[in-house]
Amino acid sequence: MAEILSLFLKFVARTKVQPFLCFLQKILEKVVKMDPLFVNARVDLGRFYISLGDNQKAEEHFLESLKMTPGNVDANRHYASLLENQVFTHLLETAITCL
Repeated sequence: MAEILSLFLKFVARTKVQPFLCFLQKILEKVVKMDPLFVNARVDLGRFYISLGDNQKAEEHFLESLKMTPGNVDANRHYASLLENQVFTHLLETAITCL
C-alpha cells in the first residue's frame, strides 16, 4: 500500500496541475498529522514544499525527520540540497548587487 501511495504522490507532484497539487498537499499533511512519526511522509511533505518554493516549511519537515531518524538518507539528501540551493541563491544575489 505504501508503494502505491508513493507512486501516486510522485505522479501527482510531477503533473503540476493545481487541483492535484492541492490534493497532494492535503494528503501529505493529513498523513503527517495522523502519524507524526511517519518519517517518509514528512520527507515527502518537505519535498512538496520545495516544489512550491516554501523552503521554510520544507526545512521544518526535514529537520523533524532528521530528529527522529538522523541517518535517514532521503531526509539528509534533500535537506543538504535545500541548504546548497539557499547558499547558491545568497551568493548569486550578493554578486548581482555588487555589479
